[in-house]
Order: sequence, then structure tokens, then C-alpha cells
Amino acid sequence: MKQLLMILVFGLWASMNASELIHQYLGDYHDVVRVVFVVRQPIHYNSLLDTDNRLVLLSLSNTTMHPSILEVKLEKTLLLDHVEYNSSKTDLSITLHTSVVYYAEIFHLQEDDHFKIVIDIYRQREPVNLEQAHNFLAFYKTVGYKERAAQLQRRIERNDFLTPYYPEDNRVDVTRRTSSISSPTNTTPQDPPNLSVSRYSFETEDPMQYVMPTLKGLTVVQQNWVYDSFAVYLSFKELRKIIENAEKTLKYYDQYRSVDVDFLQNMTLAYNSLSDANIRINEIKLQFYNLLQNKTFISEQALVYTEKMINHIYLILDHYKQIIADLQAEYGRRLHN
Repeated sequence: MKQLLMILVFGLWASMNASELIHQYLGDYHDVVRVVFVVRQPIHYNSLLDTDNRLVLLSLSNTTMHPSILEVKLEKTLLLDHVEYNSSKTDLSITLHTSVVYYAEIFHLQEDDHFKIVIDIYRQREPVNLEQAHNFLAFYKTVGYKERAAQLQRRIERNDFLTPYYPEDNRVDVTRRTSSISSPTNTTPQDPPNLSVSRYSFETEDPMQYVMPTLKGLTVVQQNWVYDSFAVYLSFKELRKIIENAEKTLKYYDQYRSVDVDFLQNMTLAYNSLSDANIRINEIKLQFYNLLQNKTFISEQALVYTEKMINHIYLILDHYKQIIADLQAEYGRRLHN
């Protein structure tokens, strides 16, 4: 009976709340492009990052395209080639064709009067020279990524970009590393060199309880390494909040018989957040991977503790990915069965 009620209410809600893509715009920062699609109200959407074929695929359920919408101007954009739109009776598909093998992040924003889907397309995951670093920094500051901007500013100030990021005399290695960074959705990074997680026992330790160690006595480079590591750790803790919210929403649905339109919207938003969380896992893994590759320090207590934290989180990220996949399957069964 409850399942039948869910189907009826969802069908009524979908028919009455078909949304429209009403606006789209683009911000170009030379090495980063942000594309934003604005719809009238919360929707269910799916995304796929096909880096090998240089495609970003976006599917908007129960959404049509407003006839007077302005097209995205790509004439002066180096990272994007063109955008395709395909409409069915109820759904809208958008394909962004990129000019490079890219790195991207996709997320959504719920605002008072509309719903935004944001796609950030980067030339690669990290800047590789000083010019790119300044372009990334301008983007971070403009869109409000304060922590990322602060981290990158520190790297610029310590002259990380005055020499080539990848050695010129090792072109085979450059190709391999560029490929692994540019395609997080298609490539799972291998364990970094010297990553010996077996020497640690994490069975009795809570991954949510790490705190920033005291940095007294460390060099500036060592302090920055710890700061950058715990900035990534905070992103992991936000990931846990997304999972907990999705779990609570499912528990609420299973516990109560009444299902209203507001609750269905909450379920849709929680489902979309799980897709965002999958992208975030890849980002966290790549950032920790780079931090462990770039460590150059002795066994100071604060540094050993930070390395232990990275090893712990790196080790359990695949488990979190499976939790997200299971939750997505549970949402699918409730929304479509």
C-alpha cells in the first residue's frame, strides 16, 4: 500500500512540477571554465564525466528547455568546443564537448527561487606553471573557494611554480602522471610509492576524530604540508555528512507511512548529493595521492601523525564509495519501484 501511495504521489508531483531550464551562463578563467545551468525548481539529474572522449554528459529528469533561453557563447573559450541539447517528452540531455582531456567537478546549489547545476572544468587537476597557478587562483577567489585559494597562494609564495612541475627529461613519466590526474572517473590511482598502510592498525580508530597537530618546530614547507593535508581531511568529513543525511532520509521514509511532495523533493536532493559525493571521493583520493608523493621530511611527531591520518582515510575511501553505491541503489528502488 505504501509503495502504491509512493508511486501515485510521485507521479502527481512529477506532472505538476515539471521544471524548465531557464538560464545558462559561463565564466571563463582560461584554464578553468564554470558552466551553470539554472532550472526553476529542484530536479533529479545524472552526470557522467567521459574524459577519454572529452565529454561531459548531463541528464535532467522531468525538465524541458525554455524556448527563449540564450545559448552559451563559446567563441573565446579554449577548454570547450560546443554544447549539444537533446529533448524528449519529459527529459533534457546536455552534452559538453571539451577541447582537452579535462578534470571536472559537478555539484548543485539550492537557492530560494531556483536550482543550479554547476560544472567546473579544469585543464588538469592542478596548475603546472605560474601562469596557470594565477588563473586557478583567480577562479578560486571569484567563486569563493577560500581554502583552495589560500593553499594555492602559499604554493605560489614558496615558488613551487618557478620550475616545471614535471621533469623535462622524463617524458614517459609525464604522460603517465598527467593521464592519472586528468581522468579521475576512469582511473583509480594506485597506492603511492612508500605507502605502507600495513604498519598502522586502524580497526579501533575513528576516522572522524583526527585533529590538526601542533606545528611548533616545523619548517614553513612542513607546516604547509600539514595544512594542505587537513584541508583535504575536512572535505572527507563533509562527505560523511552527505552520507549521514542520505541515510536519515531513507530511514524516515521507511519509518513513516505518509509521503508528501516536500519529502519527495528532499529525497531527490539527497540522491543528487550522493552523485556529488562520488566525485568528491575521486578528488580526495587524488589530493592525498599527490600529498604522499610530494612529502620530503623527517619523522617529526606531527608529520608522522598527519601521514597516519592520510593513510587511514585513503585506505577506507573505497569502502565509502561502496556505501554511496548501496545508498543510490536503495534510493532507486524507492523512487522507481
